[in-house]
Amino acid sequence: ITTNKDARAGYDLGCKYEMLRQYDDAINEFETVIDRYPSEPEATLCLVRLPRCYDLAGRSESTDAYLQSVSESKQENEVGGMAKELQIPKLIKNGSYDQAISYYSALQTDFSETEMAKQALFAKWQIYFNLTKNMENAKATMEEFSNAYPEDELVVFMKVAMGEINYENAPKLRKLSPASYDGAAKSEEECSEEIGRASCRERV
Repeated sequence: ITTNKDARAGYDLGCKYEMLRQYDDAINEFETVIDRYPSEPEATLCLVRLPRCYDLAGRSESTDAYLQSVSESKQENEVGGMAKELQIPKLIKNGSYDQAISYYSALQTDFSETEMAKQALFAKWQIYFNLTKNMENAKATMEEFSNAYPEDELVVFMKVAMGEINYENAPKLRKLSPASYDGAAKSEEECSEEIGRASCRERV
């Protein structure tokens, strides 16, 4: 919940411009909020909307440079972490798995007390398990996750996916079908798209 009315007003105005297809104006509003109010949740919301606006404005080539700039200049704020996270799907698509893992490790360190750290650690496991097929690192990452978040459902999910426990012995996750586990091994394209969708969540 925000307490900054100016940040909210800027975000709302940017969304209005976006709906009116005035993408350059939307970009200006969103970037202004990010620059002036980097610690407000609206800054992250603005950042998530920017890549689409850049693309529709015919300026998609500006996206990478802007995300890199925000990740470096706002690295102490969550918006800086989100900027780094939004760069990762492209790294995965290009096969730069080591760099993607490095980015996720940085998010773990820089935002250790936030939900972002947990999501980054799980995403590392996904890369090891789904893409590089490095089961040794996948197991180590799973154990790290289990130690950090012992009560999280994802611990059971990872153990089932890796064959350490059977689905029938995972009562906490019976609301998920066995197909959820069978589909754990995703293709590179599917994993990249999934991480992209997770990156674009709106934090409020």
